[in-house]
Parts: sequence; structure tokens; C-alpha cells
Amino acid sequence: MNVPITQLDSFGAVPFSHGALLPSLKDYRRPNDKIAEWLRQGVLVAIKRGLYVRGEPSRAPCLPLVANRLYGPSCVSLDYALAWHGLIPERLHEITSVCTGLRC
Repeated sequence: MNVPITQLDSFGAVPFSHGALLPSLKDYRRPNDKIAEWLRQGVLVAIKRGLYVRGEPSRAPCLPLVANRLYGPSCVSLDYALAWHGLIPERLHEITSVCTGLRC
């Protein structure tokens, strides 16, 4: 059984969890082995344990969504949001996550 890698294209540049990946691999007895194979091949890139993005070089991950998934629930800083929407002329290379409470 061979799951086409094109099924991963449905995630696009959005980071996805291990749980979101498992339904695509439901026919495998050991789906984690397939995930490990894709990680070795560079098809998937692990952001942190259980959080992945598609490893296609032409498709950069959506950085604000990665920041939100890493430090969630959070939002990106106002400076980055303004630059993202082209409302300020500066280009920012760093994303700052802002959150409330102690979970951040």
C-alpha cells in the first residue's frame, strides 16, 4: 500500500499535527514508520515533536501560522501584522508571538 505524497499537498504551507496526518495513513499497520520515512526523505519537516510542515523547497511554510502553533494560543505582534499587510514600509524578518496568560 502506497499513500501518494500528493495527499500531503492538501495541507499546503500550513503546519499540521500528527493527529491530522493519521487519517491519511489509516491503511498502514504502523503509520509512524511511514511518517519517519517521510522525515528521512525530506517529504516532511518536523517543527517540533508531532508538528510538521510539507518539506517541499518551493513551498515555504506560513510563518505566522507556525508561530501560532508553537506558542498558541497566540497572535503575531502588531509590527509583523502591519508589515504582512503592507501597511508599513519596513520589512520584518522576525516574528514575535503575543499571548495572554501563563501558557505562552
